[in-house]
Amino acid sequence: RLKPEITAPGKAIVAALSADSEASDVLVNPNGIHVRLQGTSMASPHVAGAVGILLGMDPTLTAAQIKNLFTGTAIMDSETGFSANNTWGYGKLDLLHAVVSQASGDQSVTRTIQNYFVDEDGPYFTFTGTNKLAVRFNAAQTGQLTAAYLTLVINNPDVNPVITGDADLNVSVHIDDGGVPGTQLGDTVNHPLELLDPGTDNFINLMEANVTLTQDQVYYLVIQNADPAASIKVLFDGGSVEQVDNPSLLYTSVQGWRTTTAAFNGTPYNLRLSAEIVDTGPASSISEPEESIARTFQLKQNYPNPFNPSTKIQFRLGQSGSVNLTIFDILGREVITLIDEVKSNGIHEIVWDSRNSAGQRVPTGVYFYRLQAREGVLAKKMLLVK
Repeated sequence: RLKPEITAPGKAIVAALSADSEASDVLVNPNGIHVRLQGTSMASPHVAGAVGILLGMDPTLTAAQIKNLFTGTAIMDSETGFSANNTWGYGKLDLLHAVVSQASGDQSVTRTIQNYFVDEDGPYFTFTGTNKLAVRFNAAQTGQLTAAYLTLVINNPDVNPVITGDADLNVSVHIDDGGVPGTQLGDTVNHPLELLDPGTDNFINLMEANVTLTQDQVYYLVIQNADPAASIKVLFDGGSVEQVDNPSLLYTSVQGWRTTTAAFNGTPYNLRLSAEIVDTGPASSISEPEESIARTFQLKQNYPNPFNPSTKIQFRLGQSGSVNLTIFDILGREVITLIDEVKSNGIHEIVWDSRNSAGQRVPTGVYFYRLQAREGVLAKKMLLVK
């Protein structure tokens, strides 16, 4: 048997602190009631919660059906490899993808996380008073602004406390006004400071902002403390790379908006703040420009399905690059790799004649086909009936 079958977050996960815990003070949240832990004890609850969400959608789902949803929509990337294995299983749990697949039967989910910092910790900045911080980004896709990720400095004796106050962090999105944040779009999201944790990439739910972004348009993600007396120590990168257009900005009541390069003595520090954009619409409803370059990454349902002895698989690439299209059986064993080469952007189609890599016909059953490209990983299932 393949074990594990799925991988879920298990490092630096914040959970309730037991009164009997002997955790180091460094790991304890400043509020004294949460602690950061790691391992399967943290990964397993993620999967259990994901199961609960799917059962909330459809209480009749069986364990096998849920497993198929998880394994068929899991993320495979350069870390996991592109075939099932005993280290990562079928890949990283992608609950959003699984929910969309269960709700609509369409597995076209496009997610982009926009960041402009290098993966190198730099200095922290004590964010307080009426100051504001912002990050400028050019939307890589059309979709809903679903989340922000904000990194705080890790708690230690030199910077303790990382968070003071019990008010909210206000998060909003704005259009461009000559290189600085302009008119606000949608609603301001109020994220309680008590839900922020030092040393982690804090997830901030922005669904309530009700903002849909347009591809190739410039926007600003802006944060500000609701209470001027509150403070948080936000983290910047090492400043080793000056990003295009100096995307990180600081606002003070005296000097207005300035790039952080200008504010921090010419060093190009970049705020560790990211924006997440997601499009979960069915592929058939996606509106595209009338141009030769397709901008949507899609994997179509094979046709015919069920099939015997052959079926067509069609996919669309928004970017040229390396492509891998592989067939797996119900146990996750690789049957055949149909494509493993560089492909141009646009629509591609290939026929599978129900033969394995040895040229033998495979038996009746359920099979999965998984497409991996620069833009992500998509998978669907099909039925061979003889």
